[in-house]
Amino acid sequence: MKKFSAGLLVGVLLMFSVNAFATVILREIPFQLFIDDVKVDKPLYADANGTTYAPLWEISEKFGIDAKLKGNNIYMTTPKTDTEVIAEKCKDSCVMIYAYTKTVQRQGSGFVYNGYVITAKHVVDGASKIDVFTDDEKYSVRGIVHYTHPTLDLAVVRAYTNKPSVTLGDSDKLKEGQKLISITSPRGNQNIIDECLFSGIYQYDKGTYLSVSETEMDSGSSGGAIFNLEGEVIAITIGGQKGVDQAIPINSIKDILGNLK
Repeated sequence: MKKFSAGLLVGVLLMFSVNAFATVILREIPFQLFIDDVKVDKPLYADANGTTYAPLWEISEKFGIDAKLKGNNIYMTTPKTDTEVIAEKCKDSCVMIYAYTKTVQRQGSGFVYNGYVITAKHVVDGASKIDVFTDDEKYSVRGIVHYTHPTLDLAVVRAYTNKPSVTLGDSDKLKEGQKLISITSPRGNQNIIDECLFSGIYQYDKGTYLSVSETEMDSGSSGGAIFNLEGEVIAITIGGQKGVDQAIPINSIKDILGNLK
């Protein structure tokens, strides 16, 4: 939630009723104002005639705050941040992965699309056992490799899950400096939400990749989803170092994902 200063309320007069846009005049009634369920001690303005005005209209309109009158209490709720909206909408679709070979344990990330788990190929390549942990679940479900791309660092894992599918975005519409949000599992910390920036496109080994900066994605994030602010996946992270990450644009693999039934 965005922080809101009660000091802005002092001296602001409002002609507003929460439900009917009429004047709210509180005469000798012990009203209290709550913002995000926190009581504001001195939020109201009293004039020389002893009339108290609730400054709901101007505050609500200016800051996009939802205001409700319940009994003798006024409740004002600030809008959710971009990150809160993405977390609420998309986190259930993101997973953490452990893949085992005879000699190596690898940990990575992924996301659910049409009942499959999408991840980076280097996370699950050659694995004899794959454990998929869905969000907030204590126990894993078993996964098996369904498909790997011959050149891209992309794998599709078949795993039983009833988690919702992500929505695919359009990576061609990205603009440099655009804010993005990733949900990955760096160093085994499951489904960490990270704000980052799209920093451009580069060509490597005849492929097109995205550069993502100002990120906390780290080892274990590979295969995880990067979302735009509409909650659409626009890239799959495939590695890098702290602060800068490389990703496969979602448009490069839409045809592959479209065949998953």
